[in-house]
Amino acid sequence: MPRFRVDPEGLMRSVETRRAASAGIEAELDRLDVQVRRVVLGLVGGVAGFVATVLTGLTGVGLPVAVATLIGTVASLLMALGAAIQLALTTGQVQGNLLDSARSGFSHTWANHAQFATVR
Repeated sequence: MPRFRVDPEGLMRSVETRRAASAGIEAELDRLDVQVRRVVLGLVGGVAGFVATVLTGLTGVGLPVAVATLIGTVASLLMALGAAIQLALTTGQVQGNLLDSARSGFSHTWANHAQFATVR
C-alpha cells in the first residue's frame, strides 16, 4: 500500500498563498464592477448631454444652455473614456499577477506525476 507524506508547513504556505490570491481576485472583480459602472454612466451621460445640447441648440434662446450641456457632455464622455482605458490597462495585469502568485504557492512538482493513477 502506498504511503503519502504530507508537509504541513508547505501545505499551509500553499493554502495561504491561494487564499491571498483569491481575496485579491475578489477585490479586483469589485473594482472591475465599479469601473464598468463608470463607463456605462459616462456613456449614458454623454448621450443624454448630446441630446440635450441638440434640443436646446435648435432654439435661439437656448444657445447658452446648449454650450453648458456641451461642456457636461464632453466631461461625461472623457470620464467614460478614462474609465475604459483604466479598465483595459489594469484588470488583465492585476489578474495575471494574482494567478501567478497563486501558482507560486506550489513549492515543488510532484515527482511521480507521470505515474499518477497507474494501476499495478
